[in-house]
Amino acid sequence: MRNPSSFRDPDGYVVIENENVYRVVNFSYKQDYDHFINSGLYNELVDKKMIIPFNEEPDKPTNCYKYLKTNYLYPILYPYEWSFSQLKEAALLTLSIQKICLKYDMTLKDATPYNVQFINCKPIFIDLLSFEKIKDYQWRPLKQFYQMFFAPLIVFSKIDPLLLKLLIIDIDGISTSLINKLLSFKQKLNLNIFINLVLPNLISKKSKVSNKNLNLKKKNLENLISFLYSSTYKIKFNKNSEWKNYNEETYQEKSDYVNDKQNLINKFKKIINFTNEVWDIGANDGRFSRAFSKISKHVFSFDIDINCVDDNYNFNKVKNIYNVYPVLFDLSNPSPSIGLNNKERTTIEERLNSPTLICMFAVIHHLFNKNIPFNEILKFSTKTDKYLIIEYIPIEDPKCKLIFESRDEKFLKSYPDEKNFENIFKEKFNLIISGYLGKTKRKLYLYEKNKTTS
Repeated sequence: MRNPSSFRDPDGYVVIENENVYRVVNFSYKQDYDHFINSGLYNELVDKKMIIPFNEEPDKPTNCYKYLKTNYLYPILYPYEWSFSQLKEAALLTLSIQKICLKYDMTLKDATPYNVQFINCKPIFIDLLSFEKIKDYQWRPLKQFYQMFFAPLIVFSKIDPLLLKLLIIDIDGISTSLINKLLSFKQKLNLNIFINLVLPNLISKKSKVSNKNLNLKKKNLENLISFLYSSTYKIKFNKNSEWKNYNEETYQEKSDYVNDKQNLINKFKKIINFTNEVWDIGANDGRFSRAFSKISKHVFSFDIDINCVDDNYNFNKVKNIYNVYPVLFDLSNPSPSIGLNNKERTTIEERLNSPTLICMFAVIHHLFNKNIPFNEILKFSTKTDKYLIIEYIPIEDPKCKLIFESRDEKFLKSYPDEKNFENIFKEKFNLIISGYLGKTKRKLYLYEKNKTTS
């Protein structure tokens, strides 16, 4: 089946059959493809593990030049679901590849984070038709790099990480004109920002002169790419949020609660034994997501806090935990399908397999505070193929009192007590084991989905 997102490149497209991925190369790309292979560029990028390798298939469809088979990548995650570190690493990879391209008289014809995915906590380039023979020494995707990489990183760093959702609103990124409206006067005086975002925006407004006839040399382009790399590398993320140190603070305040939770999880793991896929909703920094990494093929660590997602990614990278995937995700407002016919970028549920286990640790009160009733939480929980781990937080819990402090009596009375909570989930699940956590009245449950539940 032809990938619905693969239509913008006239030189080829992607076909997916079961777990086999093929790249159709049109005759229009013949000269660029041959140079890409014969020059040695492809081999260098593969040797450095910067690009996904492929094999030429002898049996190819008619009317195409080459038929390439690549490894099936799972999962596919989009830049608005990444951490800051991932977006920055993807940007630096793109620039590093462009620099190597110049050695072989080739260039990248686009510069978008959608050309990058992550394997073993490392970025890898996946668009095999992004390489073309250089015609002049201008980098044509410079504007795209600014909109898709540099501007979003500055949004992360200097304005508000929540504005990363602008990548959902506009599939082409954040324009330099828009980010100049978002930046304060003081921020624009930052040399890195001024040269890369303010000055290009001023020039584009005042100048109608085309760059096509500029007499640039190879060294000019090499210097530009080196400058962009240095500029991107300098962008730092000042992490500060309400939930950044939540797990550490919780352990300091009530270590018995954390220890009991960990002990119960260990009991649950023995019962579960193995899972193909885990979804941990509200995972914070991924502490309990990682508890399932040794009995699961894939663990998706979802959280709404960009700082936690970034800490989670960097921790996994240092510890070589490659099957835990931190994802920026809000269950109450997940990223939608976007692009042409809403098919270019699909929802995360469309891209992931069904989970064998869903975990919801200390999250139900936050969902309820967003006016999500428990029957909807139950409905989401039934997406699991087999197991559910869920933590009940009583309304008298200090955290409930804190987040519900502005709520009226009618709202508070609608919050279920422990018995009502159990009755709600009894409808779709069978209880396997449960236990209280420390001196709190919080309770952790391991459920198995009823066979009759669809």
